[in-house]
Amino acid sequence: MGSAEDVPEFLSGLLLDFNLTGNRRDIVGNRVINNRTFNDLTATEQYIIGKGFGILTDIETSPNGNLFVVSLPQGTIYEIFRR
Repeated sequence: MGSAEDVPEFLSGLLLDFNLTGNRRDIVGNRVINNRTFNDLTATEQYIIGKGFGILTDIETSPNGNLFVVSLPQGTIYEIFRR
């Protein structure tokens, strides 16, 4: 079995940020991320706001605007604070 270093970054639980429309049913602007290969994240980098979460099972926004992110493999709930 491989080590954590062998896991491609895109499988390690990236959290991406996209601007949504007012009804939150669509992404504003260009919806195509054109990475050159399966393992290339060059076009995705601008959207990455968090890494290393593993499999995310739920993301919720709190009333104060912070995010709660549930990580399945880590058995942890993270609170992500606004800047």
